[in-house]
Amino acid sequence: MTTSVAPQRRLRLPPSGAIIAIGLIAALALISILVPMLTSETPAQIFLGRTLLPPVLLGGSWAHPLGTDDLGRDVLLQLANALRVSALVAAVSVLLAGLIGAVLGLLSGYRGGWIDFVVSRITEAQLALPLLVIAMTLIIALGPSLPTLVVAIALNGWVPFARLVRAETLVLRDREFVILAQLAAVSHGRIILRHLVPNVIPSALVLATQQMAVAVIEESSLSFLGLGVQPPQTSLGLMVGQWRIHMQSSPWLPLAPVIALAILAFAVNLLGDTLRNMMERRR
Repeated sequence: MTTSVAPQRRLRLPPSGAIIAIGLIAALALISILVPMLTSETPAQIFLGRTLLPPVLLGGSWAHPLGTDDLGRDVLLQLANALRVSALVAAVSVLLAGLIGAVLGLLSGYRGGWIDFVVSRITEAQLALPLLVIAMTLIIALGPSLPTLVVAIALNGWVPFARLVRAETLVLRDREFVILAQLAAVSHGRIILRHLVPNVIPSALVLATQQMAVAVIEESSLSFLGLGVQPPQTSLGLMVGQWRIHMQSSPWLPLAPVIALAILAFAVNLLGDTLRNMMERRR
């Protein structure tokens, strides 16, 4: 007598890279959310009686684990606020860049002809413009602000989305389901929305994750140069720019936002690379 044994389902765990990335991002998110809730202070409050206190690791107090800056503001509270601003700017700018690039890529790849020619020329022209030129032009026209910063980063980052979506669309438009839809006199808009968009979204999402790391660095660079976030708001790049004068006397002060920026960029980039590798293996 034989007994049949039901096959056991193996629990599929995400790759270790994704686990590390999600853990780091979750830790930074908790810092940005919980730290402001645990204190009655605001990031803009000044306390001249406690300036440049060292962090705990250098003999400071647990009341200010990362110490205080030259205006007596708590560094950890500043860091939590800066993380929220930097992440928000990066996320919104990548979303805007993705929408612009996806629309142009879909139209260019599907319709071809003069539309493809115009989009290709615009793409080439965009590649010749560095981010600094775009940011300075917008700041002169609109003034320095968060919306200006978001638009500058988005206008600098839509090209990779347009190229990716165009390449995917060129392949998809020759597939049987698209050709059959055209023969059935389905409108072009319906074909794009029902057949092309769902098939290009996965690749675009992976690219968006990778572009988040680029946007974080770009935001920090512009804010460091004074072209991005303006006081009393703060960001990781602005913190480094404001505190770099203390590099000799209090090196731990600019080091805090630098480490946070490196961790955030590394985690987002690692997550994007892991997702890309997973998609390539499935193909």
